[in-house]
Amino acid sequence: MDKHNVLNDLLFKGHVVKEEVLYKDENGKKVTATFRNLLSKEQEKIENQLKNITGSVNYVLHTYQSSILDYTLMEIGNKKFNSPKEVKDWKSNVATGLVDRLIELQTNLEKEISRLIRDMKEDEAKDFSTPPESDKG
Repeated sequence: MDKHNVLNDLLFKGHVVKEEVLYKDENGKKVTATFRNLLSKEQEKIENQLKNITGSVNYVLHTYQSSILDYTLMEIGNKKFNSPKEVKDWKSNVATGLVDRLIELQTNLEKEISRLIRDMKEDEAKDFSTPPESDKG
């Protein structure tokens, strides 16, 4: 992902979209899933919905991650989703291993965005007025 495109998309579109290859079918055609990052208002909504959830740490974490996927999975193969409810309904009829893989891919997108934002902050802190040692005569 290009840092500048990601940051521009976050600032001006509010989200970043990324397509991931899940596998190649028997004809060699790529089957993909398309995700976007979670918006702050969606995170607040999920946290509010889950504030009274009880169970093991693993159960709570998986429920939270699965809820994030409901908001951020845009398309898988030729199936487009128009709402979190559509994703949730679809997930209830597929293998848990597939859902886990989709959660992993979406989590990686969030981590990648966080890394790019962190790197942007580190770039701001660098002093570019003095050339690096290798650039000096």
